[in-house]
Amino acid sequence: MRRTSRVTVLRVAIIVVAYVAGIAGAATYLVRTQWTSAIAEARGQMFHYRTQMAPELGPDPEPADVVWLGDSTVMSFTPYVGYPRLVDARVLQPLGRRMKLFATVGLDAIGYYGLIGPALARHPRLVVLTANLRLFAPASGRATFYDLLAWLPAEEIPRLARLPYNVRGATMPSLVLMRWLRRPAVLDVVTFVEGLRHAAAVSARWDVLGPSTSPEGMIRLFARLKERSEAEYMRPLSASQPLVRFFGAAVELATRHGAQVLVVVAPIPTGTLVERGLFDGVAVARSVHALRRVVEANGGALVDASTALADEYFYDAEGGHLTTAGAELMVQIVRGPIVERLNGLVASGSVGDAPP
Repeated sequence: MRRTSRVTVLRVAIIVVAYVAGIAGAATYLVRTQWTSAIAEARGQMFHYRTQMAPELGPDPEPADVVWLGDSTVMSFTPYVGYPRLVDARVLQPLGRRMKLFATVGLDAIGYYGLIGPALARHPRLVVLTANLRLFAPASGRATFYDLLAWLPAEEIPRLARLPYNVRGATMPSLVLMRWLRRPAVLDVVTFVEGLRHAAAVSARWDVLGPSTSPEGMIRLFARLKERSEAEYMRPLSASQPLVRFFGAAVELATRHGAQVLVVVAPIPTGTLVERGLFDGVAVARSVHALRRVVEANGGALVDASTALADEYFYDAEGGHLTTAGAELMVQIVRGPIVERLNGLVASGSVGDAPP
């Protein structure tokens, strides 16, 4: 009986060792053959913003008088120049002020809240936040941005716990573990695993089962996504909504640490929305008013440029991206509020809206 037990234990041990060795061998093979491609896949498809903002998230940040956070509507795409760059060249540099832009496609209030930590590390006098009314949906596309919460100061975790961090599937344990992503080696491992998972999901080998979507279906899908994206401009905002709360938290975190905060509501393509039966001026005004109250309650100021520009000043109406002429107009709208705050002429509170 004892001999039988020993044989059984030995067999189980052999099976376990063989299993572990097989897993280790497979992992070693994947690392050796797929490491570079998997990381490139993940960085391109899911963590593109981490690559774009790597300099902003690195050690030893250079001081900046102004840190500007925004989405693609403030970025430069050849041949167009984002208006923060024009503000930097025409307003700040002549005053001897330095600016740093933190921006990536789709960046929203959850990302802003996480990036306030790296922004404050530059000891700014002023933090500017772009409020794109199209980017307040609880759900998002490929990028959730909640991994950027890893850059919150450690003492901010209790405040984070009171926010709706689970709106995109995050849990408090996952957010605590996310802090390890600040270590490049850990980030590389996570990126590698995510890259493998994504590559497997989109592999052409699945085509043997038939196309997942017909060409006609893809056209209809893109049309629906475009219409949904434009309709997001009309999403009613309130102080209780998850991303509005994150927006308020970002403003409060910055002002609590001594920076002034100016929120700029991005222009929306009103003409295009009117043509498609989507524009509701009253709804936009109410949403801006709700956001203004949250911003001011947390010590910031807001300038509303939502309806300041005609459609001729957009080169991509559905995305809200501005032509060079549109960027020039935005410089005129934000110049005064920015200079006033840098010169200490105002302490807090709202500023006049952009002229119609």
